[in-house]
Amino acid sequence: MNTHLQGSSPRSPAPSPDPDVDEGSSKKQATRVFKKSSSNGKITVYLGKRDFVDHITHVDPIDGVVLIDPDYVKERKVFGHVLAAFRYGREDLDVLGLTFRKDLYLASEQVSICVKGAEAGRCLQTCNALR
Repeated sequence: MNTHLQGSSPRSPAPSPDPDVDEGSSKKQATRVFKKSSSNGKITVYLGKRDFVDHITHVDPIDGVVLIDPDYVKERKVFGHVLAAFRYGREDLDVLGLTFRKDLYLASEQVSICVKGAEAGRCLQTCNALR
């Protein structure tokens, strides 16, 4: 007795709906986000990209979000440090402790929770997310 319908194959199941395709068959764009957390998970940084280009006259802006647990930080200040790595060789050539990389310390900026009187551009909207 044949139990499958005519035109269907027993090896190929019915196509499942794809969550990335909408009704109009246009694909949604996926955004990759890079996440780095402190060892206890109380401070987390989300960045849209990890590689930034030096254009001689300017450098690509660093856009991201810092999520801070206010109960953990309390009255302490939190600083973010930008460290640029100039790589001039392949990583597989790094043998015997010889690295083809030069680290450049570029900037340090306070990224702690919003306070009254802070500049509007420096106050993150997500600072109260954990309250």
